[in-house]
Amino acid sequence: MDWNGNVETCVKNLLQMEQGEIPLDQMRGIRADLTDKPASAVEPFYKANVIWIIENYEPRADAGEIAIASGSTDGDFTTTADI
Repeated sequence: MDWNGNVETCVKNLLQMEQGEIPLDQMRGIRADLTDKPASAVEPFYKANVIWIIENYEPRADAGEIAIASGSTDGDFTTTADI
């Protein structure tokens, strides 16, 4: 079942947010300054941000391997998180 209470769905939603998007929770989401640069330049910072988000906002998930696949332009990358 893929509903909002599912751990995977919650993590996916968290990783699709940008910090500042939630008015009363400005820290929830991916740091905006990491989303417009080449994946190779921000990879360690981005991975740390993903782990922090999962640990702080979805305690049911255990952040495992985080992988980033680069796209054709800066800021175009896909994140895969094993939880």
